[in-house]
Amino acid sequence: MADSAQVPALVYLVTGGCGFLGEHIVRMLLEWEPRLRELRVFDLHLSSWLEELKTGPVQVTAIQGDVTQAHEVAAAMAGSHVVIHTAGLVDVFGKASPETIHKVNVQGTQNVIDACVQTGTRLLVYTSSMEVVGPNVKGHPFYRGNEDTPYEAIHRHPYPCSKALAEQLVLEANGRKVNGGLPLVTCALRPTGIYGEGHQVMRDFYHQGLRFGGRLFRAIPASVEHGRVYVGKDRERQGEGRARGLALKAAEARVYAWPHEGRQTVTQADGGHVGIFCMSCKGKSIHSSREGRHKNMS
Repeated sequence: MADSAQVPALVYLVTGGCGFLGEHIVRMLLEWEPRLRELRVFDLHLSSWLEELKTGPVQVTAIQGDVTQAHEVAAAMAGSHVVIHTAGLVDVFGKASPETIHKVNVQGTQNVIDACVQTGTRLLVYTSSMEVVGPNVKGHPFYRGNEDTPYEAIHRHPYPCSKALAEQLVLEANGRKVNGGLPLVTCALRPTGIYGEGHQVMRDFYHQGLRFGGRLFRAIPASVEHGRVYVGKDRERQGEGRARGLALKAAEARVYAWPHEGRQTVTQADGGHVGIFCMSCKGKSIHSSREGRHKNMS
């Protein structure tokens, strides 16, 4: 009993806690964090499943708010010990304006940092993205690198640009004095593509693949060493092989994509020509695995 009495009672705040990733973080914290006293779920749109979590031993507080509103973020954070910042605008299909993406992802992150300083919250974990790494200016691959690997990246699209700027803000805030005089400790994680049960983007890819005659969006060459982050209930399902297999099976086509100047070129595992819908060209594209060229057929 003496040992358990010494375990600190912590208050966690999860921004974007009703999103796909945020929900799984919320549920895992409730399952795995023994020091948890209160879990605050901050989101622009609150989900009904939060009600079922309020009957457990840990206090779950649902807070409706907007990360672009600094006063709402600060009010939600007051008294928290740890912040996991997952709130953001993920723009896969280029539907949001650059101004909106910047406001949510960059200014929203700055609001979270400022709230940490104002409220004395010392621990901040930020969900960044693999998008901040590249693509490389010269088209060079990123092979088994880490945070210190030299890589001349350039961002041509609003989403990766916003994530790179937000990550820079988080890392530069590390060591900044918060209210009370102690240093802020920050961490930025760069997950690759996230998938799992209930992921709307994966469902969208599946249905779009079917509509376009079994053609996949942005799959991965089998020869490329890569990974995916599984977020879901079945932890044995983790692994890049299963992720790739599920994606390929969904559209019933052996199509693998390779990034090129903001588009997607493709090769086929057994050679020859295959078709794929190119998000940038907005039309059907035909490629040869031997030529590796992009031909707009729209």
